[in-house]
Amino acid sequence: MAFSRIVLLLVAPLLLLGGCSESTPDSREAVVVRDSAGVAMVTNYRAQWAEGEGWQIDSVPRTSLGGAEADSNQHWRYVEGAARLSDGRIVLAVNGELRWFSADGTHLRTTAAGDGPGEFRYIGALHVLPGDSLRVHDSRGLKVAVFAPDGSLAYENRTDTDKLRALGRWTVCANQYLADGSRLLCQPDASIPVTATNRPSRMVSPGMSDPGPGLLRTLHRVWLVSPALDHAHPLGVGAGIEQFGVKEGGRTVFVSHPFYSRSITAAGGTPLRIATALNPEYRIELWTPDGVLERIVMRDGARRAPREAEMADVAKSLRSEVLGGDQAVIDRVIAEVHNPDSMPAMQSVVITPRGELLVMREGHLPSHT
Repeated sequence: MAFSRIVLLLVAPLLLLGGCSESTPDSREAVVVRDSAGVAMVTNYRAQWAEGEGWQIDSVPRTSLGGAEADSNQHWRYVEGAARLSDGRIVLAVNGELRWFSADGTHLRTTAAGDGPGEFRYIGALHVLPGDSLRVHDSRGLKVAVFAPDGSLAYENRTDTDKLRALGRWTVCANQYLADGSRLLCQPDASIPVTATNRPSRMVSPGMSDPGPGLLRTLHRVWLVSPALDHAHPLGVGAGIEQFGVKEGGRTVFVSHPFYSRSITAAGGTPLRIATALNPEYRIELWTPDGVLERIVMRDGARRAPREAEMADVAKSLRSEVLGGDQAVIDRVIAEVHNPDSMPAMQSVVITPRGELLVMREGHLPSHT
């Protein structure tokens, strides 16, 4: 039985983005750009478009996948990735497989999951390359395969881990490939101050470390690694998932509140730019591929208090986070979790091929439409 559905909607641009003003009589009514040591600081106080002038999303899907119970190719519990080709075909990554569908949703072919050439146990991401070739890599970016537009395997590469380790001490974070074959990785950074929330783990027993109870947000440096693995440039600061630790039974149980934030990275545009956003504040840094901070985009008053419906989502979400223990233990852990007084400013960021910066403000909770 299918548990999720893929829906393709048309986004229609009704008006191009407005320009930025260097000066304004009332900064609360405009977009202000100023220079700070060669970095453009863009502060948004209100939208440039009037109500109804923005891009509109069609309410009628072009294609819907996952609803045909009679078609086993449309059955999945979750989708690891999705891509749309220029002729309308859709490729889904499901349980290590690539499932190809026509523009009208008809299944075309499926590549096998496994360890052979062009096969994966888990797919980290799909990228459409020029000419409708498709690049696929695993969650760690150690195996990369490129498929021709007809779905046949063109070639496969394995990451030279020795060359990668020679560039630095990499830490666990979301690996991300860019259009030119470079990738975003993370390293610890001694210049980032240790704080009550950005605190290191301590060894508590052989092979076991624990950062201790309380709010935890581990910060690291995002790096851009070249396709040839011969150089890397430091970019902005990133963070793992914000969590709260509660001592229980001699160990620390970590829970992620639905209002907690996580850092965001995105890449795209022509020329290529990389966006890093630490969250929870609305501040997006735009970097060049050679590690130059070019622009910072901010929005005044972007954070807001949670709505009543969002508060109602909290209890169910937190209970799904606490695994094991009896009901009294679960209740006690949840009661100790820090409850933020405002929502994070951003949930995701995308840079379009033309360079527009798309920011999703909400959409991850059951009450969000």
